[in-house]
Amino acid sequence: MKIITIFDTSASTKNIGDAIIMDSVERELNDIIRDYSIFQYKVSTHSRITYEQRDTIEKSKLKIVCGTNLYRMHYRPYNMISNPWKIRKTDIKYLKDTLFLGVGTTVLPKKKGFLRKTWANIKYNYSKKLWQNILTKKIPHSLRDEETKEMLADININNTINTGCPTIWRLDEDHCRDIPVEKGRNAILTISGKKTKDIYLKYIKTVVDNYDKTYIWPQSIVDIPYMDKIKSEFGNQINILPATLKAFDEVLNDEESLDYIGTRLHGGIRALQHKRRSIIIAIDSRAKSFKNDFNLPVIDKDNLNQLSKMINSNFKTEIILKKDRINEFKTKLTEFIKNM
Repeated sequence: MKIITIFDTSASTKNIGDAIIMDSVERELNDIIRDYSIFQYKVSTHSRITYEQRDTIEKSKLKIVCGTNLYRMHYRPYNMISNPWKIRKTDIKYLKDTLFLGVGTTVLPKKKGFLRKTWANIKYNYSKKLWQNILTKKIPHSLRDEETKEMLADININNTINTGCPTIWRLDEDHCRDIPVEKGRNAILTISGKKTKDIYLKYIKTVVDNYDKTYIWPQSIVDIPYMDKIKSEFGNQINILPATLKAFDEVLNDEESLDYIGTRLHGGIRALQHKRRSIIIAIDSRAKSFKNDFNLPVIDKDNLNQLSKMINSNFKTEIILKKDRINEFKTKLTEFIKNM
């Protein structure tokens, strides 16, 4: 028996968007891993690696970290609370030959001041050694965007391919051709908790004014506290869904004429997977990178005065996939697993 450890972003997380990512990752891996003698062992990226898990991880022929924005250069050796991936210095020796699958980054603002700069340099040097020690050199890594590829190249890790996130790998020309061009009758929207508290009432009103029926789906635990305020502001004009992927999927499946509008990137991608006309509101670098690299239908939060116009215009969804890069990565991974 051969073991592959899958570091699962959806386990022990407070954001259902990670479940959307892992659903797509598992679909792709199920196409690649066809050998009955290979066991996929799942470990959460959001929880500390236990002593029991270490033993199985160490025996794994390959470790795969799946589609999330955990690549950063500010990891701490021992205090892992602030580490996006909850690993410590003592875990490194168990993580040799780790592969990225659709992994990206989030650019953080630089802290000013001598002490902060010094501490940032210490974390940078540790992070550099961390990634150089654990990332495999045997096969190419699949990265979510060009930004992450450039950041890895800066620390001399060059066996990388910008494939985009696995959530968009099947949004090809044939798929996008079935996504409506014209505005739907109803809409489903998302917010991003405190990140959008200053703007969400504005764009929710725009959506309510332009559609017959409006749903809102809380994708993350941080969205829940804002639902009461939205309900008090809009009353029966807003239908608040349960915070489950099942509830989101049911509306995407069942409504005959429906658009998605919101700040949740992977909520928008899920809607696109369901062939729903979508407008993603960019509140950080991730959505902007997806627009620049793959032409996702994105509008910047600073341009919300144009949202009504975009809603009422006709536009085609034309995702630009890097098919050759996706196929190259999948072929190399398939060959490696076959021969490991």
